[in-house]
Formats: sequence, C-alpha cells, structure tokens
Amino acid sequence: MPRWLKNLSIRNKLMVVTSLLTFVTLLLAATGFVAYQVYTLREQREKTLEVVAKILGANSVAPLLFDDATAATETLQALQGKPQILSAALYNQEGRIFAVFIRDDPSGTIQIPPTPGSGYHAGGGHLELFQKILHEGQAIGTIYLRSATRDFTTHLLKSMLIAILALPIAFGIVFLMATKLQRIISAPLIRLAEAAAGVAQSHDYSRRVSRESGDELGRLIDAFNEMLGQIQARDEELREARVRLEERVKQRTVELDRSNKELEQFAYVASHDLQEPLRKILAFGERLKDQSHAHLDPTSLDYLGRMQGAAKRMQELIDALLQYSRVASQVGRFEPVSLKTLAQEVISDLETRITECRGEVKVGKLPEVYGEPVQLRQLLQNLILNGLKFHPPELAPIVSLEGNDLGDGTAELRVKDNGIGFEERFLDRIFRPFQRLHTREEFEGTGMGLAICQKIVERHNGSIIARSVPGSGATFIVVLPTRQS
Repeated sequence: MPRWLKNLSIRNKLMVVTSLLTFVTLLLAATGFVAYQVYTLREQREKTLEVVAKILGANSVAPLLFDDATAATETLQALQGKPQILSAALYNQEGRIFAVFIRDDPSGTIQIPPTPGSGYHAGGGHLELFQKILHEGQAIGTIYLRSATRDFTTHLLKSMLIAILALPIAFGIVFLMATKLQRIISAPLIRLAEAAAGVAQSHDYSRRVSRESGDELGRLIDAFNEMLGQIQARDEELREARVRLEERVKQRTVELDRSNKELEQFAYVASHDLQEPLRKILAFGERLKDQSHAHLDPTSLDYLGRMQGAAKRMQELIDALLQYSRVASQVGRFEPVSLKTLAQEVISDLETRITECRGEVKVGKLPEVYGEPVQLRQLLQNLILNGLKFHPPELAPIVSLEGNDLGDGTAELRVKDNGIGFEERFLDRIFRPFQRLHTREEFEGTGMGLAICQKIVERHNGSIIARSVPGSGATFIVVLPTRQS
C-alpha cells in the first residue's frame, strides 16, 4: 500500500477505495456496453442474412429442380432492395455456380467463391453466409450471401464515444454520492458485493451475508440471502432431477435394446419355423403332381401349379426375412476391408448371372473401409444384382462401381447402372422391407434387397441414398467408416 494512502483517515481511505472501485466498475461496464453493441449488431446482421437466405432458398427450389437459371437470377435480383448485401450466389447440387447477383462494383473487387462453403465467414470488412437449400429433406443447392460490415466500425466508434462521454459524468455523480453516503452504506455494500462476487465465482449458494441494520440495506441483505436460498434449493432440485433423468434414460435404453433383440429373435425364429411346413407343401405338391398328373383335370393341375408357385414365393420371402434379421443378430468381427477385393469376389460369384443377362460390371477405384466382411460382401452383391435386374429387355445392363476416401474418417461408394431408374419421390419406399415399385411379372424379387442394404449400412454407422431419373439409370451412394469409431 502506498505511504500516502496509509496516512489518510479511514473516511478518506474508503473514499479512495470507493472511487477506484467505481471507476473500474464503470470502465468495465462501458467496455461491456461497447462489446454488447458490436455483438448485437453482428447477431442482428447474421439473423437478417439467415432470414434472407431462407426466403431466397425457398424461392429457388423450383428453379433448381427445373434447372431454370433465368428464374434463379430473377430471384436473386430481389436483393436490390437490400443495400447491405453486396453479392449473392446460388449453387446447384453439384456445387457449381447456378445464378449470381453482384451490386454495382466498378472496381471489380467483389468475387464469388467458386465452390460453396458452410456457415458464416467474417473478415476483410465483410460477412459471408453459406446455407443449404433443402427440398423434402434433401440438399438440392446452396445459397451464398455477402454483406458489408463497415457500418460495424461506425457503430463501434459511436458506442465508444458514448461510453467515453458517459464515463466521467457517471464517475462524478457516483463520487459525489459516495462522499455523502459512504459512512452509512459503504460497509454493508462492500460486504454484500464481496459476497455476491464470491458466490458468482464459487457457485456456493450456501453462503449468507449477516444483517446489522433494519433499514433498506438490511432488507436488501435479507432479500439477497433469500435469493441465495431459493437458488440453492433449485440447484439441488435440478441436480436430483438430472440424476433421475439419467436413470430413466439408461432404463429406457436397456428396454429398447431388449425389445429390439426380442423382435429380431422373434422374426428369425418365426421365419425359421415356417421353412419346414413350406418344404413339406412343396415336396408333397411335387409328389402329387408326379403321381396323379394323369388323373387330374387341367383345372386341378392349374390350382396345383398356383399352390406351388405361391409356396415358392412365400419361401423366398421367408429367406429374405431371415437375411434381414441376421444383419443385426449375426455380426462378425469388424476389420479393415478392401471394397475392390470384395467387388471382384462378388463379380466372380455372379458370373453366370451376368452372362445370362448379357451384362457387364465395371470396377473402378475403390477405397478400404472398416466393417464386417460378410455383410459388406452382401451389400455389394445386392447393389450389383439390383443394377443387373432393373433394365429394359432390349438393353444390356452395365453396372459400374467406384469410390474414394473422403478424408474425414469415412469413404464413399457409388454404384451406378444404366437401367430403368425411378422417380425420386419414391426414394423413401425403395429401402423399406417388401416394398416394390414394379410387379413380380415385370421384375422378379422379394423387395428386400435394398432394405437389407440399408440395414447393413446402418449397422456400420453409415448412410445410403440414391439418385435417379426415370429411363436414365440410378446411382446408389453409400458412405462407410474407414476406421474404428
């Protein structure tokens, strides 16, 4: 402590301490005020950009879907009424620039990013926003907005000027008041402030401030103590509620796991037990046909054939259901797997099928992933068979496989065919069990192939999606992990 301060009276010491505390508090408040103004302006600008991006994105869905660049450009021209927005761009699903808006820029310094990014980017006196455009849950493009932030600096200077002007005035007022009232309120206020700061730092709501008077300061201390008591009680209630919630979540998780296992086991057992009666129906039907063929009229023989056909279809459905249930119930060890090696093995196994349909399977660059080899083999086989099956009779099917490591712990596999394709509005149906877009007379199968693929991909914590245009084939895009999570 300086010598000059030691020699002052207690009253003057309190005045000095009060003045210093007041000055520091006001300075911090002014700094916080300026920071808050800047933060608020930035937040408002971001919200404004988000609202504009959502409106533009909603108005750009149709141009993107119908590849109408003229309509997209007209949509962006609505930004002429937003002077704070310097430029904007619309990217299509492939990440290419689809439409552009640039406010008057004689110097030619405004540049549009060649590829879309994500989120906000600030710097160089600008604020940029990249926001996905969604249609039916799928990203079909990206909207880009660029806004000037030079007004941030102007606003900051104004806020600093206000703070600088207000600081000495407030300090003078507080100093005068402290001079008059320090003997009465200094001590209890200091104690209260110290207590509040201690609680804020330690979060110890059991602390209390002693009351030494019956005036407003005393009642303030009582209110402060009561507030601490309420916060302490609520804090304990929240802690207890959190514990109870964690227990309920754990219990519910266990119940769900048990329920899923029971359902999978039920499906497996039920399907397995149905196999034997079906085998008997087929066997005895075949015996009846062989032994009594000469004694049965054409109608009876037709009924018998229909019965056998229905039994065979039911057997195929049961086999597919068994395969579907085994995805979760019979899982081997996960390990690094070469998709290229698996693809070559699958093609070798399907050689007869490929020859019969005059098809061709092309294998390009394929990455290594982390998974269960048997299930990944089944995934490739189902996707290849799907491409070989759904094609016009006059067209030889061609299926191509390629992929790459995405560098973020995942890899992408793309399986493309030249078949009949489908409308993407049916995308959610093709991965459901027993769902078909065509009759059995048109294309054979049980409708379980893609459902099993999705089950395998989900078991590997991956994702699968398809892109298609009727008459132009389909492309299935699978993302799988490349390392153990």
